[in-house]
Amino acid sequence: MKYNTYEWKISPKSSFLTEIESDILFGHFIWAMKYIEGEEFLKKKLDEFKDGNTPFIFSNGFLDDEFPFLKKINLSIEETKEFAKLLDGENNKINQRTVVLALKKLKKYKTIDKEVFEELLLNKNEKDLYIDIFNMKRDPMTLKKYKDDILDKKARFENWAEGKIQKRSKVVVKNIMKNKINRLNNGTEQADGSSGLFSDTETFYNSNAEITIFIKVRSDIKISQVKKYLNYIEDTGYGKKKNIGKGNFKTISFEKKERIFEEINNPNGFVVLSNYIPIKEDFSEIVSGDIMTKRGKLGGDYSHSEKPFKKPIVMYKPGSLFKGEIAEIKGQALNNIHYNKDIFQYGFGFCVGVKI
Repeated sequence: MKYNTYEWKISPKSSFLTEIESDILFGHFIWAMKYIEGEEFLKKKLDEFKDGNTPFIFSNGFLDDEFPFLKKINLSIEETKEFAKLLDGENNKINQRTVVLALKKLKKYKTIDKEVFEELLLNKNEKDLYIDIFNMKRDPMTLKKYKDDILDKKARFENWAEGKIQKRSKVVVKNIMKNKINRLNNGTEQADGSSGLFSDTETFYNSNAEITIFIKVRSDIKISQVKKYLNYIEDTGYGKKKNIGKGNFKTISFEKKERIFEEINNPNGFVVLSNYIPIKEDFSEIVSGDIMTKRGKLGGDYSHSEKPFKKPIVMYKPGSLFKGEIAEIKGQALNNIHYNKDIFQYGFGFCVGVKI
């Protein structure tokens, strides 16, 4: 079955308590479908997901066109020593400590600019980027090639490595302490007398921040339906505590895309831009996999049920890289993750071809 790809850009208008992840977005989407279309319509669509003929494939949300930093190779100690040698030129001496600091900072980068991401999709690997950085050909903060004349690239590099200049972030993540209310005595402690304190991780966005989400829509699905479901999510909010104004956003655009990245001829691997549960036939080799353990919580009508949590599962994070043929559908709807057998975990991968 053929799919069309759409780009959904949104602008956060409040703080978020829940990250925009493909499986969570799927949950919001199907509840919107139920409330708009009815339960019988939803059941038919859910059967299609379970049969592997998924009507929709969601990516995670990506802030300001930054995407996962692909790790194509494992750098050895000897290779990292080469970077120091690049800095031994007569006009560009630098001590070993600065080299170590720079490598530590580079290895912590989780996301990169879209332009650099496309370079990695095509023919570059992270070692190529590091060589350019230590040769003062790339900005260490953006990893993009220098286009303008920088008067003192060496000083910029050293200041960055020493932490004197930093990449500006459009988000602030805070752990906010709150009190649980004891309904028996209207106090701020639990019935057994223990502390009622807990923390919420809250993300605050700058006013000009934009989040990009990609959605593959099966060609037989009317796009007018998809827009209705997305409008419903926009009207009702996203994630935890949306009923009190968290997860509020506005749609900037929703557009069909013939391609979202530079076209790659004959890719021999793929990277996922979503949370992903593979099946055995999906790939031939794991190049670099970043995993997480997730215990999903039910939403919609099930959110107040006696057992609102799913069983713990392991999922690959966006940026995980695999060798294998690219295909429209990768991953699965994982069953047996709750006592209610109708419930499953959405684990289809939004995949992009890559040269490895």
